Amino acid sequence: MKITKYLIILILTIGCKNLNENDEKASKETQNIKGNRGAEADSLFMEMINNKIITKPEEKKYISDIEKLKSVKLINCDSMSIHYKDLIDGKEIELKLSLKKFEKKNHNIKYRIHEESKYQDCELIDGKEPWGGYYGCPETEIENLEIFVNGNPIEMEEELRDVFDFQMCDNGHWKHFNPNPLLKYDKENGVFYLYTNGGQAADNYFGKFVFDENKFITRYLLDYVPLSKTGSFRQSFKGF
Repeated sequence: MKITKYLIILILTIGCKNLNENDEKASKETQNIKGNRGAEADSLFMEMINNKIITKPEEKKYISDIEKLKSVKLINCDSMSIHYKDLIDGKEIELKLSLKKFEKKNHNIKYRIHEESKYQDCELIDGKEPWGGYYGCPETEIENLEIFVNGNPIEMEEELRDVFDFQMCDNGHWKHFNPNPLLKYDKENGVFYLYTNGGQAADNYFGKFVFDENKFITRYLLDYVPLSKTGSFRQSFKGF
């Protein structure tokens, strides 16, 4: 009986040790996936950008290093607005963005109903899938966006109509992307980038809007899934 008892204790001890080692290993792997291995996470993210997000050869030039871009002077930022104004590379740039409270009555909304809890959120807003505001619909939306380069108005407001719940000023995720939305200038290509971050938890998103002195060019938006899979929720995240 004693031998059997000791064998059981020995097996349980070894089993617990293995479980602890596996838990430790899993924890380390999870941390690595979340981006604690910066260079590896950056490489994984850029591979995804090159293969799935920016696939047109003529747009590859818009893949950039955030640390090499020029900052545009910030005038003011608060919970509902942001204002940039600067003279950069011979271009006078001014951007004003303001938010307002999201009012359901002003939109055509298709709701997604969760059967078990009867909870509902906005699946479609004015026929489009919303970026941000997944949990019970958005709280804020774009009220107005004004962009002028050398006095020339850049029409880009409609490109942000399906983007909601900006995490204004301090996004809380990434040190390279404050204040939010962040305006940068790419001297090599002569274009401006407006980086955006918003939503919450599993509805978090990251966006990049491209325009030059004449017009809006394109936009790129990533939701929580690709950001999470590429270990992007870390302070050192550099985007693209």
